[in-house]
Amino acid sequence: QPRIILVRPDPTPGVPEGLKQGLLGMRVGGKRRISLPPALGFGGQPVQAPFGDVPSGATVEYEVLLLRQTSLGPDELMKGITRCGR
Repeated sequence: QPRIILVRPDPTPGVPEGLKQGLLGMRVGGKRRISLPPALGFGGQPVQAPFGDVPSGATVEYEVLLLRQTSLGPDELMKGITRCGR
């Protein structure tokens, strides 16, 4: 499912620091598999996420395909999109 992620220096709720680090340097169309040990993921506390729960101390894996990118904010990313889905 596509998600908008703000990559900024301050904490972003629900986005682990390691994921933000893994996204740096990506280009539109780029693909990455990002594996986060607990120290860069959610640490020692369990997290309830939209697509499942993450147990404490878990290694979290992401498969990322960068669809769009902007420094102007989420509204700019949504221009020209009339619906989400397959």
